[in-house]
Amino acid sequence: MVQKKLLNDAGPWQQIELNGSPLQHTALIEDLKPATKYVFRVVAEGPAGRSGSSPELMIRTEPQRPAGPPLNVAVRPVSSTGLLVTWSPPLAELRHGDIQGYNVGYKEIR
Repeated sequence: MVQKKLLNDAGPWQQIELNGSPLQHTALIEDLKPATKYVFRVVAEGPAGRSGSSPELMIRTEPQRPAGPPLNVAVRPVSSTGLLVTWSPPLAELRHGDIQGYNVGYKEIR
């Protein structure tokens, strides 16, 4: 059995049962959040019960492109030839990792 939980989470471990023949020595854990730290441990189980757990392993999932746009976008003129563009980052739960930069695009309309 593989157990996982978020790092610094005081809640219970989530368990993934692995059984059948032949015995598996690997587990693919899916549907995790991007850029999130998890703690994993493995417990062996037999007819007489369960073993103690393996040492805990901490790992962070890979980042993913942000799922939300920048917020509070505003533009104001600062001169006859310049505009100031300001914004806030996407919501924290939609960033999926550290923001590395922004692209500001513009076009002239007539």
